[in-house]
Amino acid sequence: MGVFLKFLVYALLFYLIFRVFRWIFFFKDPLEKHIKDREQEYKRAESQRKEGDIHVDSTPKKEKKKYDEDDGEYIDYKEIK
Repeated sequence: MGVFLKFLVYALLFYLIFRVFRWIFFFKDPLEKHIKDREQEYKRAESQRKEGDIHVDSTPKKEKKKYDEDDGEYIDYKEIK
């Protein structure tokens, strides 16, 4: 049991040290990369459009009807005293 426990401790230490070195030497800011990718995508889209063309990035969501036609008719509520 002692050998197995030593193996687990050494494996965990190796894994942690490996992760720290990988983070130190190969770390790139994800947000910076994301911004750079978006800028390239925007420039590519701009170069593909012809002058005078209209481009809509997104459309508004359609509102869902509150009631279907199969729900029946509306009846006014009358208070009875």
